[in-house]
Amino acid sequence: MRKVFLFSLLFLSCAKFGPPPGGPEDKTAPEVASVSPPSGSIRVDSGAFFEFVFSEKVQRASLAANVFISPALPDSFRDELKGKTYRVYPNRYLRKGATYVVALGTGVRDLRGNPLAQAYSFSFSTGEKI
Repeated sequence: MRKVFLFSLLFLSCAKFGPPPGGPEDKTAPEVASVSPPSGSIRVDSGAFFEFVFSEKVQRASLAANVFISPALPDSFRDELKGKTYRVYPNRYLRKGATYVVALGTGVRDLRGNPLAQAYSFSFSTGEKI
């Protein structure tokens, strides 16, 4: 009986439940790694979508309020976030011959709450020039 008690005491004292201790706190801001269509593109198809690829996963809730498109899309857009990729699908075709500027505000945050270090924007045209 005494051996069982000592074994149980030893076993329970070794097993510790909870998250592992670990490393420094994540304070690294997310960054935009790439966009589509590439900034400066011309003759972009009027049925195109916009895509941001981030350096790390970001909070879904922080995106919609921090995406700005000019000229504004007539019927807004639908969007999706998969992993590090955020896509914006206009509900109607883009205007032909128009230059669009798509921007992200600094309210976009990663999963740890770190905001973009700076706003990001890119432009493209459905016409022959920007």
